[in-house]
Amino acid sequence: MTILLAGVAFGLAALASVVGGRLGRWPAVVGWLGNSLGCLLVLLAAARAMTAHAGTVPLGRLGDLGPGLGTATLGLDHLAGMFALVTFGVALPACLTGLRASASARPRLPAVVAACLASVLLVLCAQDLFVLLFGWEGLTLSFFLLTGMDRSSAQTAPAALSAATFGKASGAAVLLGGLLAAGTGGLSYADLGHAHGPAADAAFALLVLGFGVKIGVVPVQIWLPPTYAAAPGPARAVMAGAAVNVGFYGLWRTLQLLGPPPTWLVIVVLLVAGVTAALGIAHAAVHPDIRGLVAWSSVENAGVIGAGYGVALVGSRVGDDRLMAVGLVAATAQVVAHALGKSLLFVVVREVEQSSGTTDLDALRDVARSQPWVGAGLTVGALTLAGLPLTAGFASEWLTLESLMQQFRIDELGMQLGSAVAGALVALSIGIAGVTFVRLIALTSFGAGRAVRRRPEPVAVRVAVGLLVAGCLGLAVAAPWEVDVIADGIRPVVSGTVDGVHASPWVIQPVYAGFSSLSPSWLWLVVPAYVLLLLLLVTGLSGRRLWSVRRVPAWSSASPGVDRGVGYTSFAYANPMRKVLANLLLTHHELEAVSVSERQAAARLAEDRSPATQADESARRPDGTDPDHADRLAYQVDVVEVVERYLYRPLYAVLSGAARATTRLQSGRLDAYVAYLLVVLLAVIALVAALA
Repeated sequence: MTILLAGVAFGLAALASVVGGRLGRWPAVVGWLGNSLGCLLVLLAAARAMTAHAGTVPLGRLGDLGPGLGTATLGLDHLAGMFALVTFGVALPACLTGLRASASARPRLPAVVAACLASVLLVLCAQDLFVLLFGWEGLTLSFFLLTGMDRSSAQTAPAALSAATFGKASGAAVLLGGLLAAGTGGLSYADLGHAHGPAADAAFALLVLGFGVKIGVVPVQIWLPPTYAAAPGPARAVMAGAAVNVGFYGLWRTLQLLGPPPTWLVIVVLLVAGVTAALGIAHAAVHPDIRGLVAWSSVENAGVIGAGYGVALVGSRVGDDRLMAVGLVAATAQVVAHALGKSLLFVVVREVEQSSGTTDLDALRDVARSQPWVGAGLTVGALTLAGLPLTAGFASEWLTLESLMQQFRIDELGMQLGSAVAGALVALSIGIAGVTFVRLIALTSFGAGRAVRRRPEPVAVRVAVGLLVAGCLGLAVAAPWEVDVIADGIRPVVSGTVDGVHASPWVIQPVYAGFSSLSPSWLWLVVPAYVLLLLLLVTGLSGRRLWSVRRVPAWSSASPGVDRGVGYTSFAYANPMRKVLANLLLTHHELEAVSVSERQAAARLAEDRSPATQADESARRPDGTDPDHADRLAYQVDVVEVVERYLYRPLYAVLSGAARATTRLQSGRLDAYVAYLLVVLLAVIALVAALA
């Protein structure tokens, strides 16, 4: 009943925003309130499913699918309930941000967001392949509409087309994999997994590919960053923090239904996860736009989560339930941390964009002083995605690394090497992530600006940021209880193997004794206590001198008269990373003299500059001449998306040539078209006869 009411709330939200149209702000407000109410109702239903003793809480019967195909039903078990808690828990504050005064700028946005959330709910509640695919196609359509909603940008149309293309490819892979898994049985989950041999291996691989497209793993990640960057404000948080979780849910569910995967697929998943993490964080580290940085970090997190999932596949392959459990616990904890951190960052990025009118990192400074709530959200979200202590991302990334260190428990050399390579790449990615998000904290949140003006922060934004910040920090305090909930959620996949969580007050030790993570709960007590003790010690030793301040001129490289400006720019901070990762990013840099006319032309085209390109020009000539009427030196750097350049561009050229060649078949003659049909029919008959 609660799920039904949630669906009604999403429907009313869509109806209000569509019918209300341009009538003013209130139809959009009603739409966002309906979406928020729907999220709240789903949370209640998910909590009920998580506490239910029955395996699956039935939600309704939609009808018969056909002779021998089973019945379309809805239900929530512990696994779906856990993902519903995470997904709609972060979608709720994202929807609340739509209540701000500028919500009427896009009055129909709540309708598309409602369709997106309803599609996510349908995927999570599906108990058969038909309903799952129906929700999956709805998700693809809503992603296309959300991405293409802002028609003022030239990047919107390509991003929307890319989202639709990869979404349809994902749905096709899931459909083919599901049909292979079903074999001659029905379409309900209970009938899947009856295939054996090559058909079962192909089904597992197709399902992993289909769900992997949605989360953005290499080499199908190129659609994800431009899609997130092109979507309007509140939709980014819903897409990147909430809707993407259905991809991870699909991977978890595939492991439950199909059982052990083939060895080669396990190795491929581990290697792809490591490469995805490294490539994603490499582009995030050098990206000049805050939207692109946060979007590319989603690719990195997909790799980190995929590595934990790969460990679970290793455990399934060798028949070790404890190894499966440690991989799923680590991966699910990282899903939670990513959902919270990513939703928080996209919520505050939208506010930064609204208030400053730009997303260029070089132009964004001292956000914490101009918008304290937004600055706090930016800082906590960056710390969470960097996996630093006192946030939800710390224990999850630690557990992921330790799960990848369990290769000594298996005898298969290929899986041992795959785990080792994935572990090295994930560790490298986590290290680079720390450097990457320091750029957001040090330069964007707290970097000194030339002029700071306090900007208003709507109440809805403060509430949303407060909820997400509380989630990022509160889950660190409650980390042992979080692992308990995760253990209950993964019970349908692997049960009875997650224990020993509270083995010591200093560690979280699920599954294996001796392999643990520092408990953020105790760090939250000990670290502030040590800071307080240090302050008391400094106060006691300083006496009256504690409050005396010595003021001196700022250091300017021992060069009097040099304008110190604002210190490091974001471009300069990221430049060493471009050098270090030059082999991965194919960094190309060039130093050239730019004339006055060229500078003016470049200024007119500044808005269309590629996200991977930046330039830095000297501010003043040493001889004191006016720099606006003199030549300058311009330092230009380009980085390359290697997958797009060396895989998709050649593939696009081949497909374009094939499409042009096939146009010759369109002669307009009916007898020719009948001949084509006859040739295809004979080919199908010959193939069926050969297989028989």
